[in-house]
Amino acid sequence: MCVSILPRAIAVALCFTAFTGAASAQTSIIIGATPTSEPASAMIGVAQGFFEKRGLNATYTLISINPSIPPALLSNSLQIGVPTPTTYLQAIDGGLDLVIVAGVSQTSRKSGRNHVVVRKDSGIKEPKDLVGKKFAVPGLNAVFHVNVRHWLTLQGVDWRQVNFVEAVFPMHGDMLRAGQVDAVITAEPFLSNILNRGDGVSLVNMTEQFPEGNSTMMYVTTRDYAAKNMKVIEAFRGGIEEAKTFIAANPDKTREDVGKAMKLPPAAVANVSIPMVDTKVTVEQLSFWIDVMKKQNMLSRDIDPAKLIVN
Repeated sequence: MCVSILPRAIAVALCFTAFTGAASAQTSIIIGATPTSEPASAMIGVAQGFFEKRGLNATYTLISINPSIPPALLSNSLQIGVPTPTTYLQAIDGGLDLVIVAGVSQTSRKSGRNHVVVRKDSGIKEPKDLVGKKFAVPGLNAVFHVNVRHWLTLQGVDWRQVNFVEAVFPMHGDMLRAGQVDAVITAEPFLSNILNRGDGVSLVNMTEQFPEGNSTMMYVTTRDYAAKNMKVIEAFRGGIEEAKTFIAANPDKTREDVGKAMKLPPAAVANVSIPMVDTKVTVEQLSFWIDVMKKQNMLSRDIDPAKLIVN
């Protein structure tokens, strides 16, 4: 009797050991992004356990401004960062060896609401009125800043005559109300809050000014980390793919989870924009941004986009 029980007990013990060993073998990663709903796939991946079930103990953290992301990757404070294409490409131009492991989202007139908002008493009625004004952007040389400069150029306005200053999204409404700036470019959920409080009025819907399908952000790491941790990268990709499906089927729950990750007050959650999730980044998308940045003298050398994407 004892002989028949002992092997079973050993088997149970071995199974328990294997289970606890697997549970404790999770790899910790920190994902960092600025306060925007665009990286919803990462926020949902954390909130819904899509990373955890793939062996990743993932933490989502907010970064104040985009240019802080590349240095945080180099210092290993972040394992995966979420910069805009312009911040990323400037880091590459500066000699940093960062690679793209997945896409975040793409421009869409259906899902995005990015507006230039001006103070009611600013006297700004058209693009040329921005000359000499103080204009807040959520990151100097980040994608919103570059977009505004590109738009001004298309409108025949010299963007060099606009006084751009850096300020994070949550500060925009207060800065307009206090008269500290004359204009901002902002996005949901901050846009609706600004307009509803009367802090400013919309000058232009920037979402309608650019072609559909351009990348807006990307998941990035160092080339060294990617080379040494491809299993982690594959698990991360699996998590955001599952999150993409969840987001499409559960917009309300997505807003709730994104609101928590962004530390938004309950009243702001309803205004969270659901991004057009795109987990791939193409050479063509990067080439668009490289061309725009060259025209703004933001790049000092040629960049081969094909060498920046980890397949």
